[in-house]
Amino acid sequence: MDVLIIVQERTVSFWKSFKLINVLTKSQNCEKYSHRINNEDMYRPPYSSVMDDTSPQWLPLGECRRLSADMEILTSYANRICIHNSIPIYVEMRCREIPHERRDCNLLSLYINIYYFNDEDMVAKIHSIQLDAVQGLPADVVYTTITDSRYFIMSWPQQNILGKPRSGLCKYSLTPNLDTLASIRDFKHIKHCVRYLECTTDDKLLGFGDTQLTIWDHRSGDVLMNYDFNMKLGRNLGSIYYPSLEIGQNSVLLLCQYKTKISENEYEPTEIIFIACSVSHTNPSHRVLRHLKTPSKAFDALENAINTGDYIVITAKNDEEIWINNSDATTITKVPPQYTRRFYARGRSQIIELTCKSLTVDSFSNHVLKLAANPAVNETKSNKEE
Repeated sequence: MDVLIIVQERTVSFWKSFKLINVLTKSQNCEKYSHRINNEDMYRPPYSSVMDDTSPQWLPLGECRRLSADMEILTSYANRICIHNSIPIYVEMRCREIPHERRDCNLLSLYINIYYFNDEDMVAKIHSIQLDAVQGLPADVVYTTITDSRYFIMSWPQQNILGKPRSGLCKYSLTPNLDTLASIRDFKHIKHCVRYLECTTDDKLLGFGDTQLTIWDHRSGDVLMNYDFNMKLGRNLGSIYYPSLEIGQNSVLLLCQYKTKISENEYEPTEIIFIACSVSHTNPSHRVLRHLKTPSKAFDALENAINTGDYIVITAKNDEEIWINNSDATTITKVPPQYTRRFYARGRSQIIELTCKSLTVDSFSNHVLKLAANPAVNETKSNKEE
């Protein structure tokens, strides 16, 4: 049984695919089902294909009206999904500005909207939960969920008397009913502004600043490493953690960074930069392993980047993709536009393909076999710095 969350401008809907139903409906005309799948057209055939008997039948469980009254705190959609007791949860943070009233700084009232499908009541539900009031602008606040848990973490800039940058960090837990907060835990503030948060699968939390990286154990809140690269960091596309296998040897964190070059004279393609970081509390270090120029101008504007566990998938605006193999980061696969919309989940080896007639879920291994037969797919080994 697969669960799918579809986030649209005005609705959040929940869908399931049942293998038994797929077997029973293989030979039936799918147009006898009527489902509301968008906001303008109320009734359409479900996400399945009459032509392809292997396509799954997606049945709607329910939908909620998406609350959009206030400003949305932007983060990647991969950072908005968490799971509790096999229930997928969509977490969306929003804020409203509090009137100044003789204050010199901006103050935001933050809250989150929790969307999920309740199996007991068989209905989609939404809860709004008030958080703290913090200083700053909406663009200054960052957050991420912790996969397979009811936790999420938020960071924001704090006022400093000396005028030096620093950030606060807070970890929240939801109650089992998902209707209020169970606990709030403040982490020790850090002396740089956090621009992006990322959770790894081994209980590590990464906080990226302009030139700095901080790594926490998000279970305890302990700082494992605080390191200044002394160079401007780009957009982090994904991180691969290689734990140490020997005593006395540091673990390695491989950062996949996206950087744009500004040149007044001639066009400079964007770059993907691989940075290896030795994780140590006392003596951290880093090394730039290679610079890879993006294969086309389409990657001058990215649509999405996500770490599926097996690959870091980078999607351009024209749906062209680059796959970076997490087991061998020197293997780069260029995937041309497939005339379908493809979606990926954080830490899951699955591909969701959407066409005008079908929505299918496939494994990476099966999809790679299909791509191998496509001569337009280009896989290269990058063993040297470019």
